[in-house]
Amino acid sequence: MADAQDDGQSGSGLRFRLFGMPVRVPLSGLAGVALVAWLWTPTFSVAGSGVWAAIVFALGLYASILAHELAHGLTARGLGHGVRGITLWILGGFTVYERAGLTAMREGLIAASGPLTTLGVAGLCELGANLLLGQVPGVVVVVLKALAWTNLLLGILNLLPGLPLDGGGIVRAAVWGLTGSEYRGTVVAAWFGRIIALVCVGVPLGLALGGRLDLVNVLVACVFGVFVWVGATASLRAATFEAKIPGLQAGALARRAVPARGPESLALAEQRMTQAQAGAIVVVPLWPKAGDAAKRLIVEAKAALDEPTSRAALTTLVRACVAHQLRRPALARLLDFEEAILPTDIETARVAEEFRQIGLSLFSQVEKGVLTSRQPTTSASSPFAR
Repeated sequence: MADAQDDGQSGSGLRFRLFGMPVRVPLSGLAGVALVAWLWTPTFSVAGSGVWAAIVFALGLYASILAHELAHGLTARGLGHGVRGITLWILGGFTVYERAGLTAMREGLIAASGPLTTLGVAGLCELGANLLLGQVPGVVVVVLKALAWTNLLLGILNLLPGLPLDGGGIVRAAVWGLTGSEYRGTVVAAWFGRIIALVCVGVPLGLALGGRLDLVNVLVACVFGVFVWVGATASLRAATFEAKIPGLQAGALARRAVPARGPESLALAEQRMTQAQAGAIVVVPLWPKAGDAAKRLIVEAKAALDEPTSRAALTTLVRACVAHQLRRPALARLLDFEEAILPTDIETARVAEEFRQIGLSLFSQVEKGVLTSRQPTTSASSPFAR
């Protein structure tokens, strides 16, 4: 299945590159191999092959899916569209490629390349089984026959004319080419996908109620139907959203804003914003971005903590503030911890917080008598520290 959108997935699993394209097999993909092997073990056991044949079959099936996705990727790249990656997961695989410059003809070619490759793999497996019959152990022929029929089924299912299947991509490209509207192509293909999903769920359930289909096959059909329904619905929503973008106006999206004034608190800024019926506050940094000068300020301010007396410590701190032109309002804002102050850029905020912590540490030491002078601490020190 080809997908022009970014999957956005990350996590554990296998990662490698083929033909320059990144390939990822997340844990769900590995679980898919195990699930296929478990489901097919009874079938191969009847043929006398057992679990090992089922494991080989599961690996061969996912290799076939990889060939399917490689066809999408190579076709997209050959038409000038970058390929972001291929993912093999529990329900199959998908290829993510760049959509810029995509045309109806290119989309049709990219979508058709996958199912055609799967049908080709089916033919090769059938041919190989017939050629090797009687010349290799029977289990090899059995596995090749199973891969041939499974790929034939997958190729046909992928050609069903509804999104998110490749057949839906072909329908979208056809309607797009006829009408000149990608949106109309997506809507038609998505609704076809929804119809296919309902059939895939409803028909097996009806057969099961009549006793003509076992529970495992019903479950597989229902999972497939739900997958198709969810994918078709997602494609329809995305197309509806994208169709509205050209009609959007910047004025309708803009919000009136008020600038933040340096000395004011968050509460005052919010009050002005409400009075102006604005929806945002533009933050003005307290001072220019922290650089070497700010770092020197922190170093000089920390030196106050090493002074032997409280008077010397306060003198060193004030001297550092004066040297770096920290006027009283700015200094007060740096030391303020009772009021929520508007944030500045991250680097400036970090320096301001570090400076505030130095001041708090120094003043708390003065109050506790850690820094002592030759004379008793004056009563003016405590109120100043608080």
